[in-house]
Amino acid sequence: TVRSLTSSGKNLNVAWAPDGAAAAVCTSANVLHLLDVRRWAEPRTREFSAEVNEFRWRPDGGRLFLSYGSGSAGGALRVLAWPSLALLDTLLVHSDRCSAVATHGAAGAAGCPAVATAGADGAITVWDATGLFVTTAVARAAQPLRALAFSGDGQLLATGGDEGLLDVLS
Repeated sequence: TVRSLTSSGKNLNVAWAPDGAAAAVCTSANVLHLLDVRRWAEPRTREFSAEVNEFRWRPDGGRLFLSYGSGSAGGALRVLAWPSLALLDTLLVHSDRCSAVATHGAAGAAGCPAVATAGADGAITVWDATGLFVTTAVARAAQPLRALAFSGDGQLLATGGDEGLLDVLS
């Protein structure tokens, strides 16, 4: 069975809430559509004034992280409460666009949930996803980074960008 949701524009990113009860899609017009897949009701929408490059839920589902590109929030990671979408914090994580965000439940030195960001400044930052403090920062790439992902066990972080390299950080 295939069910469809018509969004307000070109869809750029999609993610599932960790409990599988909600799916979300963000459009090129920076509109986030949130769908409760249990009820399949009219989706909630939230418009953002700045470019949302990517978004991910914290592994326990309590927070939603949005990487911001241009505008007044460029280079920032916005932290929203879930499900209220109230703004909890804005973390300045990069000197240029924050291109990508990834989360993992068992990452980090103490096995804490982690959120990682990659930016157009070529840097990678890894944060404790609960306390919101930096655990690792690496300025590695000479070109913008555009993607990153944790390994299944959270011990490795892969990044890719304009240099055409796949870097794996441990």
